[in-house]
Amino acid sequence: MVLVGSCDAALILVGSYDTPQAPPPGLWARRPGSPERPALDPGARRAPEDPRDRGETREHTRSHDAITRRKESTGMTKKLITAGTLLALAVLLPNLAFAAEGATGGGTNWGHLSAAIVLGVAAAAGAISQGRTTVAACDGMARNPGASVQIRAMAFLGLVLIESLVIYALVIAFVINGK
Repeated sequence: MVLVGSCDAALILVGSYDTPQAPPPGLWARRPGSPERPALDPGARRAPEDPRDRGETREHTRSHDAITRRKESTGMTKKLITAGTLLALAVLLPNLAFAAEGATGGGTNWGHLSAAIVLGVAAAAGAISQGRTTVAACDGMARNPGASVQIRAMAFLGLVLIESLVIYALVIAFVINGK
């Protein structure tokens, strides 16, 4: 038996499961203990709105879908933009390097600042990467405690490699500062 009611719950229909007819429009199936209005029922599930439900024609739905549908990008446009930007930089930057030289005396030493920036960026990226690695390892161990030994070993290996990149940045900062 199926119990179906209208919005104001004044009409109740009783039928069996073997009847293939759907309830009339404006009616919904109620679960036992659910509120009388489905909008107040947090467990109620509704289908997404479709223009065909409003009785509109097939042509309208096709044009509506064509207007509202977004073209799914495959990532090729991002790759083209990145490649174009790098190509433009490769073409324009050498021109700046061969520009007319000014006076060579009394220049500012930017080595200290560049070393600090290199080390700061490397330390920040390393800290973020180590945090994400630790979170992923903890999630993996929580989901599968039997594999915690292997997960821990791989996490330590990842942390060591991340830390080695930060140490390389420190060495590069010392080299920049030593010039």
